[in-house]
Amino acid sequence: MHASRILIPVLALFVALSAAGCTAPSPASTAPATTAGTGSAGIALSPLALTADDLPSGWTRASARAKEGSEVGEAAHNAGWQGGYVVTFVNGSAPAGQQDTVVQTITAYPETSMAAITGVAGAQDRSFAGMTYTDIPVSGLGASGAGFVARVEAMATPQVTTPAALTDIGFTEVQKPAGPGQDFAEVYFSKGTMFEVIRMTGPHASGDAVLRLAQAAYQKIS
Repeated sequence: MHASRILIPVLALFVALSAAGCTAPSPASTAPATTAGTGSAGIALSPLALTADDLPSGWTRASARAKEGSEVGEAAHNAGWQGGYVVTFVNGSAPAGQQDTVVQTITAYPETSMAAITGVAGAQDRSFAGMTYTDIPVSGLGASGAGFVARVEAMATPQVTTPAALTDIGFTEVQKPAGPGQDFAEVYFSKGTMFEVIRMTGPHASGDAVLRLAQAAYQKIS
């Protein structure tokens, strides 16, 4: 039973922080919209968002909105969550079925929480089933920057095997969360009180491309 007491809080933390905006959300198919984007501590988040000028020609902004405190979990609030902002871009010039999306998630936390937030987000975003993960080198993002490319496996394995020590005490096989169903590339970093995730999803997902966007986002933080 000791193992169950450890695993359950860790899994709950992953779920809560994912809902909190530590990880990039799936792109929404909504009409373009913008909301104010100022955190609960008076931190302006919308000025930190990427714009269409930061992306190659043909990309357009699909949506931009502030996250409400009611959208995030208790663990994020306990970590000092101060506000969030999400922007989505779509490559409108690509043929139908070949479009990519870029999602930037900006979240404000106290600097004292950043090491834990970065560690949880990095593990959570590599936990999707049926994906192969390859780390990519990053630069220009301070000491916290990290990134990877995730590719859909040809023969996806939907479940991970639970160790015998856990099945002996009543645990069943653990189902990994479903991925986005497409390749994606992601870079995340923190700077001061800001934690950001930049994710590109689609057939042309590129570590180099998402790193350039992350570098542009990093420079917007004073």
